[in-house]
Amino acid sequence: PFTQLFSWFSAVAVVAIVFVEILVCIAVIMYFNKTKADTRMWHTKIAPVLALIGLLYAEYLLMSRFGVLAGTAAEGIDPTLPESAWALNTTGWILVGSTFVLFIVGALVGQSRKSKENVDLIDDLIS
Repeated sequence: PFTQLFSWFSAVAVVAIVFVEILVCIAVIMYFNKTKADTRMWHTKIAPVLALIGLLYAEYLLMSRFGVLAGTAAEGIDPTLPESAWALNTTGWILVGSTFVLFIVGALVGQSRKSKENVDLIDDLIS
């Protein structure tokens, strides 16, 4: 069990880390578009967009070959063949999807707490 769990969750960690790097690229692009803090085209637009494209492609490759990375290929499938990309068993699909589902849950929880804090702040200002 230990070797299986280690390979599963290290593969999930790799997918999650690349996803966070994608979010950072988007944040950099949005920050420099919003603030105009730096006017150098390479630093503010070209490099972050190239990094975003590369990371999106890497995330696609990681997810399509998750069965090889985590050992969760579907039964009777050779995961090294190109036509068997995305051929995962149920555990593989759950592990691949968990990163994105948990991101959405975290974003929703953050939004609800943020709106609750705003309501509390308004109540404090009124009273």
